Amino acid sequence: MTMFNRLAENDLVGLAVLTNYVVSEVIEAHTGRQTCIKWQNDIMIDDKKLCGCLVRSANIVDDPDNHWSVQNGIGVNVKISPLETSTCMEKAAGK
Repeated sequence: MTMFNRLAENDLVGLAVLTNYVVSEVIEAHTGRQTCIKWQNDIMIDDKKLCGCLVRSANIVDDPDNHWSVQNGIGVNVKISPLETSTCMEKAAGK
């Protein structure tokens, strides 16, 4: 899911960390496994990448209030793990 918001520049601090924390909590609740956030955008289980979270921002052109456009992208390996260094939700949950 990608969400778009209008935020001031100083509101962007910590958005990537907060996103990773919330996604990690959801993954732990669904798999029963402990996750680890590998700085700055990878969520790992057993040293294998399960998810990536990216935050991209840009100044909105012609905005007198200097707001920023933010795109928050979250990609989770659900049924397949494309690399030997990755895993998926299905494996992590033991299914």
